[in-house]
Amino acid sequence: MTPRETATVAVHPAAASGVAFGAFHFDRANGILSRGGVEVPLPPRALGVLSFLLDRPGRVVSKQALLDGVWNGAYVTETSLSEAVSLLRQALGDEPQRPLYIQTVHRRGYRFISPLRPEEPAGPREAPGAASAAARGEPGGAAEPAPAEPRWPAAPSPASYPMAAPLPLVPAAEPRPAAERSAARRRLRGAAVAAALALLAGGFLAGRLSRPAERPAPARPTRFAFGPPDGSKLMPWAPSVAVSPDGRRIVYATHDEAEDEQWLFDRPLGATTSRRIPGTRGAMAPFFSPDGGSIAFFAEGELRRLPLAGGAPVALAKTGSGGSWGSDGNIILASEKNASLFAVPATGGEPRRLTRPDPARGEIAHWWPQVLPGAEAVVFTVWRSTLHDASIDWLSLRTGERRTLVRGGAGSRWAAGRLLWARPDGAVMAAPLDAAAGRLTGPAAPLQPGVATHPFWGFAQLGVGADTLAFVPAGPAYGQRRLVRFDGAAPADLPSPPRFYRNLELGPDGMLAATLLDRDRSDVWLVDPRDGALSRLTFDGFNIEPVWSPDGEWVAFASNRTGAYNVHRRRADGSAPAELLLASALHQHPSSWSPDGRELLFGEVGPETGFDIWVLDLATRRTRPLLRTPDHEIYAVFSPDGRWIAYGVEQRGRWEIMVRSYPFPPDGGGSWQVSVEGGFEVNWRPDGRALLYRWGSDVWEVPVAPEGRELNPGPPRSLLHRDDLQLVTAAPAGGLYAIVEERPKQDAEAREVQVVVGWQGALPR
Repeated sequence: MTPRETATVAVHPAAASGVAFGAFHFDRANGILSRGGVEVPLPPRALGVLSFLLDRPGRVVSKQALLDGVWNGAYVTETSLSEAVSLLRQALGDEPQRPLYIQTVHRRGYRFISPLRPEEPAGPREAPGAASAAARGEPGGAAEPAPAEPRWPAAPSPASYPMAAPLPLVPAAEPRPAAERSAARRRLRGAAVAAALALLAGGFLAGRLSRPAERPAPARPTRFAFGPPDGSKLMPWAPSVAVSPDGRRIVYATHDEAEDEQWLFDRPLGATTSRRIPGTRGAMAPFFSPDGGSIAFFAEGELRRLPLAGGAPVALAKTGSGGSWGSDGNIILASEKNASLFAVPATGGEPRRLTRPDPARGEIAHWWPQVLPGAEAVVFTVWRSTLHDASIDWLSLRTGERRTLVRGGAGSRWAAGRLLWARPDGAVMAAPLDAAAGRLTGPAAPLQPGVATHPFWGFAQLGVGADTLAFVPAGPAYGQRRLVRFDGAAPADLPSPPRFYRNLELGPDGMLAATLLDRDRSDVWLVDPRDGALSRLTFDGFNIEPVWSPDGEWVAFASNRTGAYNVHRRRADGSAPAELLLASALHQHPSSWSPDGRELLFGEVGPETGFDIWVLDLATRRTRPLLRTPDHEIYAVFSPDGRWIAYGVEQRGRWEIMVRSYPFPPDGGGSWQVSVEGGFEVNWRPDGRALLYRWGSDVWEVPVAPEGRELNPGPPRSLLHRDDLQLVTAAPAGGLYAIVEERPKQDAEAREVQVVVGWQGALPR
């Protein structure tokens, strides 16, 4: 039976001051839509459309009637109505093709089709069978508040603790003093408690209390999506989505490629537009303060914080690439330079080191921290080589105890008593977590498929707060790449099959060396550009960064087969086993062989200085540091005549290309910055008369005219622009070889943020 059939007095739902449908409640008096006791934010026009339709359940309401009734004579088009209905459907989780609530009647209008239940809105309750004393103007008749509707599962907060059940209030015949009324209420509550204890002692409730209380089923999730402002894309190279702790607002990072600018935008739930946050130019990887009133982010190599109500950003530290703000007033951040976790006060100060990656265990970096409730522990991603061997570790901030919670996962988040993380396939999992003990207390359950994860930086485009989940969906065609030859701008695919190619370098005889990633392993392969034939060169460990010897006899590469990534070499014809050139407890990789074959440039990750450039004397096997500074220096390459070294340097959050004469002069001269507004992956043209580098989707060429100790660089000019570029290297006769992503152009960048309100309802009970 319906509630109306069982009611003593029949009441039409449309006449009730509060009405319910599905899992939702609508308070007519206050214009509030709620689900599970939690308000669903909506703009006034969308609420007006809902109220108008609820007043006419089951009836077709014309568009003109809605425009007249809701917009009250203001001149608007049907587009405004369509936007309001679309937003309303998103909040309700309704689908136009299979509606549960709002049906579109072709060429006629809309109809509300869900059954309605009359209910009083949450608020003061009256005594049974009597009108409210307050409504009659009688003193002493204030009603007790109704108990908060239980929600499970949910994050505990003071605002969500259920109140005691109200006791019936019988209005007094005469007014009484306030103190006497208060004492009477206390006596009444005391009597009720005493009666309950007496019943419990007598065993009346023993049978009921011996069984666990049934938890109500979580409400059905509500899903909607929104895109960044026109001209912008969601930032793909860092976490771009953050949700406030109360789940009521989303901050996201964008990149405007045309203007080469990055900004943060703020979007409250229920809003139809986003607001650009002043003071966040160049920002990335945002995260909220515990009270949701401020955000922290990284810009120009600094950690900064900013109140959302307005104000100037404050620099907190000169490092960082990801962080989390604890309730104790400290921020845990991941340092790009040291690949470790640090703690810094949210008011600024000297970072204090918390962790060090262990190269002997294959650890490359500790990334993407998430402070747990109470700020006594943190979870973070331990990066090794791929998402398949990454792990989620728990660290006690009091004792330093550490343990692994999840293997084969990255980008962890915490909310509502659960740990969330992304698997290598982009599926987000959730499992209950005892944050204090650092243990999962139940099985993991799938929550959301198809979330964008970065295959080399180990983060997921995922934000969560309370019962709101926001994520960026993964593109459908990621994973396959092609080798392409460019002469000018004309592309010509090499005959090699599509694979996940990563590194690419041209050898002296025209052969290419590449690495191919296949799930949890990477190997060096040789590629013949004439027929595309592939020949595998490595078989043990995870192998990256191949570099040709000048005579084409050897290929040097980095491998973790002995623990840390160390430098090995193997004959290109495969006639002998691989040979270890350097044994070190630190991660290393080769970058360039000198033209005379005597020296090998290699990069090393120093525990304090980050990426440094070293030189190996191949005859003596002795090493010496070439560039070891507080800045990152990486991927140094010899010029064809051996007189110059070009390399990438990271300063204030941006990479640039530098060139220095070699050997370095004692006076420190002979140094030029040849890139103008960013540069990475530098190569020399085979004739030594130009440098090539990539920045974003563009390949740039800088002509040089070496004379003595002077390089005489010219202005950079653009050679190529392609959104699908992943890596470029020089080709004979002035061309380019490139790795390009094999995916539709419209999927080249993330287009929208998807939001799930009530995500806990998507989990198995």
